Amino acid sequence: MIKHTASLLYIKNNTYKGVEADLHFISDILPCNSGMPCYHYSMRYRAAFISILVLVFLASCVTNRFIRTEPSEYKELAGNFTLILYGSRHLNDIETVVILDMEGDKYSFEPYAPEFDYKIKKGVPAKEALKEAEHFVSRHSSFHRTQLSRIIDEKGVAIGYEMRPLYYPLAFGVSDFLDVYYIKEGDKITVRIKLIPSVERMLFDGDGFKLGDN
Repeated sequence: MIKHTASLLYIKNNTYKGVEADLHFISDILPCNSGMPCYHYSMRYRAAFISILVLVFLASCVTNRFIRTEPSEYKELAGNFTLILYGSRHLNDIETVVILDMEGDKYSFEPYAPEFDYKIKKGVPAKEALKEAEHFVSRHSSFHRTQLSRIIDEKGVAIGYEMRPLYYPLAFGVSDFLDVYYIKEGDKITVRIKLIPSVERMLFDGDGFKLGDN
């Protein structure tokens, strides 16, 4: 049983080829009972076993692909950064965020967006990077303060930072309305940025721009 259970570990490397063998193994060890033919009894466990395999595989994919963020402080930043300045296309643009990509590691960040939606500046020292990021996200009239987050990989190691604006709730109903997702594909981190649905609908109706102009 241990040998067949251990074969689950090879799924992630696409080297696992023992599903059929394991199914036969399960059929051999399962007892028959008087209320159910042995064939049907074993088929139930075959289906359960396959479901477990699928869940283990999907869970490993999700864990390895999605990158998390956690609160950070200015004093943590050191070294040089590549700034990814997303948004701020006009004074009323609230879909604005800055990614501070740490230089010297193996990871690189790339927004999932047209190139005209963002600008890139390389080799920016930490102190200057923070100052420029803060200025970039604070242009809207309803801007309240910044929020700095540490971007960490699956091992909890910092690979960059995110600075986003927080707004006065009176303008849009909430202060933080950006959904930012970091998806790891090898050494490349794809960044997906969008507004939460309620604020997006507000802007579509025009209410958000009117409030922001006051």
